[in-house]
Amino acid sequence: AEPAIQTILGEYVERGVNHGRKVFQKTQQPSASGARALDVLVYYWDDRDGDKYEGWWFGNKLGGSQVWAHCKDSSDTPPLVGWQVPWNGYMRPEFAVALKEDKVARDTNQNI
Repeated sequence: AEPAIQTILGEYVERGVNHGRKVFQKTQQPSASGARALDVLVYYWDDRDGDKYEGWWFGNKLGGSQVWAHCKDSSDTPPLVGWQVPWNGYMRPEFAVALKEDKVARDTNQNI
C-alpha cells in the first residue's frame, strides 16, 4: 500500500472533541525497535479557515499541516466513503472508514 494509506490504516479510539465532533486516535502497537509510532488522528475541522479546509481529516495533530487524507463532509462522525488520499489527491472509492461494531457484525454475519 502507498505510504499515506499505510500510515492511516488501523484501529482508532475516541480521544476528545474538536469543533463539535469527536476526535479519534489510532491505537499504536509498540514497534520491535522501540521507536515511537507517529500519532494519527481523525478529526473534524469547520470552515473557520475557509471552505476548502472544512471536513474530516487524518493528520498528526488537530489542525496540523501534516495530513494524509481529507473528506469534505460535515457529518457528526467520520464518513465511510469519499476520502481523498492524499488529502489533495483524488477520491479513493476503495478506501473506507468503518465503525468497529459494524465491521464485527458484518464479519460475523458472513461467517454464518
